[in-house]
This record gives sequence, C-alpha cells and structure tokens, in this order.
Amino acid sequence: MDDTPNFEQCRRAARSVREAPLATEAIRVIRPRGQGMHRSRPPLSVLLYLAGRENRLVWKSEDAFAVVEPPTARAQEWSKGSKAPQGLALVVRWWDLAILGVPPMALIAVAVPVALTPWGKTAAVVMGLSAIAYVTAQMSVGTLRLMWSLLRRFSYRRGAGRDFLADELRSYHWVVTLFHSPHPEAVEGLLEQTANRAAALDAHLTVDAAYGTTLLACSARCVTDAAGRQALSASPQLRKVDESDWYVNRPTRKVRPPTTNAIEPISALRLMGLATMLVLGMQAHYIAVVERQSCGDGSCSRQPVTFFQAAEWLLHRLSWQSSSFEPLTWQARSLGVVTMFLGPVLVACVLTGLRRHLRYQDERKKMMYAHLDDEPAARSAVLLLVVNETERDAVIAAVCEQTGCTDPRPDQVDLHTVFRLGTLGSNDIVLAHSEQGTVSSHGMTTTAGALLNHLSPDAVILTGVCYGLNSRRYDGGDQELGDLIVSTQLRAVDHRKVTVVDGERHEINRGPRPEPAIPLLSRARAATHGWTGPPVHFGAVLSLNTLLNDPEERARLQRQDEEAIGGEMELAGLYAAAARTKTDWLLVKGISDWGRDKTSAPQAPAARNAADFVVRLLRLGNAQSDQHEGF
Repeated sequence: MDDTPNFEQCRRAARSVREAPLATEAIRVIRPRGQGMHRSRPPLSVLLYLAGRENRLVWKSEDAFAVVEPPTARAQEWSKGSKAPQGLALVVRWWDLAILGVPPMALIAVAVPVALTPWGKTAAVVMGLSAIAYVTAQMSVGTLRLMWSLLRRFSYRRGAGRDFLADELRSYHWVVTLFHSPHPEAVEGLLEQTANRAAALDAHLTVDAAYGTTLLACSARCVTDAAGRQALSASPQLRKVDESDWYVNRPTRKVRPPTTNAIEPISALRLMGLATMLVLGMQAHYIAVVERQSCGDGSCSRQPVTFFQAAEWLLHRLSWQSSSFEPLTWQARSLGVVTMFLGPVLVACVLTGLRRHLRYQDERKKMMYAHLDDEPAARSAVLLLVVNETERDAVIAAVCEQTGCTDPRPDQVDLHTVFRLGTLGSNDIVLAHSEQGTVSSHGMTTTAGALLNHLSPDAVILTGVCYGLNSRRYDGGDQELGDLIVSTQLRAVDHRKVTVVDGERHEINRGPRPEPAIPLLSRARAATHGWTGPPVHFGAVLSLNTLLNDPEERARLQRQDEEAIGGEMELAGLYAAAARTKTDWLLVKGISDWGRDKTSAPQAPAARNAADFVVRLLRLGNAQSDQHEGF
C-alpha cells in the first residue's frame, strides 16, 4: 500500500477517525489545546497529509493508519532535515500564533479602508471592537488554562503526574499521536510497522549520547476505539508505565536516560537581549516626548529631550551610573527606577545562562571521554584458531563474505602471523594458524598462550575439522560427514594413569574436564535457531595428541568414554592457555572423518560448515561475557 496518500485520501481518513467511538479524546492528542480557545494544530486532514509527506504516517488504508512524531527536543534538527513541503510545515509549526494574530489583524486591516468611506464608520467600529473582543477572549481563555495547568502541576492530583510524564516522553522519545485501526486483530501488525518506522526515522537523526535511549511511546488516549485500546494494552511489544495510560516499546538493550545537562538548553539570552533593547527603545521614545512637553519654551539643555539622549540616560540607569542628563517628569524618573532594577535581573540571567552553558560544555566533555572509554567495552575481540590451510581458507572465505574484506593482509603479533578480518556484529575478528597437537614448540599450547597474552581477546574459538564418535554408519548414531560438533565439555585423555591390579591392566583418566564459557555456549545454542546448514551436535569432546586413523584405537576410546561425541588434537592445549589468561573459549568443528578410513575430500566442506556456523554465532552479538544490556 502507498505510504504517501494524497490529500483526498487524508480527508476521508480524517472523516473515518471522527466517526470512531473515542475520536474526540484521540484527536485531542494529535491536536492539543492551544494558547486560547482554539487547537494548536490545523485540521486533522492537513496533519495527516503533512505526516504522509514526512514519512511519519504509517498507512495501510483509510481505516487503518498511525502517526508518529519526533522528540520535541530534536524538533529543530528534524525540521531542517525534513522533506516535507516547507510552506505547509511552516503553517503547522506557527498555527498557534497565526490563529491568535491573523484574524484580528485582518479585521483591523479591513476596517481601515472601510472607515474612510462615508457609510463605513459604524462597520469599522464594529470590526475594531470584534478584533479587540477576539483577542480579549483568546487571552482570557489562555490565562485560565495556564492557571489551571499550574494548579494541576503543583497539586497532588493524579493528572499532574500524567502531564509530567507526557512532557518527558514527548521531549526525548518518538510518540504515537494517532492510532486508528477498527479491527483489533490488525492492531499488532500496525503497531509493529509503526515501531519499525519510528526506528527507521530515528536513524536519520544525528547519533547523540546525550539523548540516551530513544523509545517509542504511545498513550492509550491516541487510540480511537475501546477494542483497539484493549489490544494495545495486551500487546507483547509494549510495556505499561506504572499508574499511567502510557506504553513504551520493549527495548532490546539497557535503557539510558537522557543527560539533560549535556543537552544544550533553549537559550533565552538572545531573546532577552532583543526584548531589552526593544523595551529601552520604547522607553527612550516615551521619555523624550514627555520631557520635550515639560520644558516648554524654557531651556532643555539638561533634560533628555531627544531619543538618543533618553537612551543614553537609560543606559546609565541600567548600569547604576550617573549621567549628564536629568529628567524632570515623574514618568521619566519612574521608568528610570524600573530600569535600575532591570539591570541586576539581566546580570543574574546572563550569569545563569553562562553557568548553564559552561555546565553543558563540561558535561559534553565528560560524555566524549566516557564514550571513548566505553567504545572498547561495547566491542569485543575474538580470536579464531585453526591448524591447517584448509581450515584457514574456509574461515577467511566465510568471514570475508560478511565483512567485505577482499584481500586480508597478514599482521605480525609477537612471533606469530595473524589475519585481521574486520568486524562481525560488534566483534573484531583475528585469525591465527597453529600447528597440530599441543606438545611441539609451534603447537596449540604455545601459540594460543602467546596470542592470548599479546592480543588479550575477549573470546577464543577453535574451529576446523574433527572426527566423530557417533557415526550413523559405524555406530548406529545420528552423525554424518559434514555435521558440526560444539563442545560442552573438554575431556583431555592424554593425562592418564596406567596400572595393573590383580594381573589386570587399568587406565585412569586424570585429565581436566572443563566446560566452555556460558555466554559462548549459550550463543552457539541460540545460533541453531533458523540454521539451515548441517545438524549441530552438542556434547563432550576428547582431546589427545594422536592422529586417529585406526578402528581398534577408536573403539578403545569409545569404551573409555561412552559420552564423547567427537575427538581432536588441540582443544586441551587451548584450554591450558585460556585458563592462564581467564579467556572464554569454545570449540566448533565439522566432522571430516570417523577416526578410521580417512580421506581428505570431506575436509574442505566440513571446515566451511564450521566456519559458517562460527560467523552466524558471532553475528548474534558481543562476545564479551560481562555485557548484560537489555531486558
């Protein structure tokens, strides 16, 4: 469906809203009260048309749509980047003031030429009185509403808290101002579209940590019928703000409130300076007039009888200094006293403004350095380890398909060469190549130990190929070549005690049986959801310095550890190195053989399967174990 309806469609949509059971209350949200008897926004059809042109209208049909609005604290930034028709946007932005001033000014403008006609004096008087009555009525109603609002805010009424909450949400978050869907079963889908649209629009605003986490807020009052409100309250996408009729979306990360001191305040210093100059100018003109009238035909050398003389005298009064001029009229002297009190007020306002500005700069500086400190914490480094060229090439191909690295160049770390493959999710990927086994000077124990010390990664993953111990063909199990194995426990079988008891040979396994880090293992299990590759098997993995290709030795290992689902040669060495640096570790390997009847053909596809799964695992999020953002 087209998301930019024409004006006629918006007019019919507005009529559909007005026919809804709770239309009056919903329209008050998108068209709140203005400064007088009127609404602060133009008619609903105009608002819908503008929202459509700004892509803020989530449109399904004339009977199903929603309107979102940006945070008011960022309204200026939004208006500068908006693609809306500028003329219409200006009308909406200045509607409140225009509806106050344009009608009386139009009446007066018409009354002037009418008064010049011999028959139009009475009509001109009526127009003038009508303009005065209009302004008086608007200002009276506005004053009463302001007083009532202040009473509500400073009282313990329930509505006061609701007003404060509404102001907070409208200031810093996207807000749904109209939600129209007569069919309750369609509310969930429209709400999801609205949340996605708000997120997409928010991405066009400059990323600014001072504004904290941006949410999507929705008041039950913006929904046009009772069934829709009930469906909204039952939506799993939203959570209710206690003791209010407001709902906010469930964020995926920990919510950070805005840092208001780091948000540049709406400075009134310029406006105050302009207003002061205007007031002083009007006072100077008035003083010059009354002083000229008072002196008559006498000498006026010491009286401020010109505009500039009066302005000079007022500026001296403002700064509490004496002047060469001295007015004689009580009107001028009274204004001089008022101006003297205006000086300290202006100084206090300027000092307050400067203090706020300095605090703003200080908070901004703190946030910048805090952001630099948090940036490494928000990202993690992951070391991927392989032991042959087939495994290395599989990892480079799988990772570079996602990161876009076309020609990864080797880099030297200590005595070892590594490949920096870019970023997956929020993880910086480094690939290193070790020799097979754990006992040589180039083996996994020494290689992993040196790299973990120099790179200090947040996690290390051993990937490549291994042999399976639960073959469908040989063991009646559920494994096939190319399937994946993820370690839930390491069982190092090289460290053992061999003894003879009553003439019988006994083997006692003394090797460690550690488990991988919970975050990595949990993320690996989560990565199986929606995984379309080969089956993933979780279980204990044997690690020993033996290149297994013998049916009898394989059968002995199976008898020794019936729970093991696979075996390989390097995991024990990786664990030993990771234990010293307290680094999270995990094994993800593809089954390329069964520890017997080996061939090289299955190695490349098995290694690529494992690499693809590792990529999927890392794309799920940060690999650090101390990250707990979200709910």
